[in-house]
Amino acid sequence: GRVLDATGAEAKINKRLVEALGFVPFMPCDNGAAVGHRTMDVLRLADEGLDALLSFPLHKFWSQVLFDDALSVFLDSFLRYR
Repeated sequence: GRVLDATGAEAKINKRLVEALGFVPFMPCDNGAAVGHRTMDVLRLADEGLDALLSFPLHKFWSQVLFDDALSVFLDSFLRYR
C-alpha cells in the first residue's frame, strides 16, 4: 500500500532515511536483580532511540523499522531476555 504524508502526498519508504539511533543489544546480564551501569546505559539509549523513532513522520518511521538492523537486534534481544 501507499503511505501518505501530512499533506496527502505519497511518502516513500526508503533505506536512505535510516538514522543511527544508538540501539545496542539487550543482553541477559542486563536483566539481573542488581541493575548495573551497562544496563542503565542500554535502557537510556533504548529510551532515547524509541522516543526519536516515535516522533518520526510515518514514512520515516517505517523506513527505520524496516531497514535499521540495530533496531531489529535490540528488539529481538529485549523481547528475548527481558
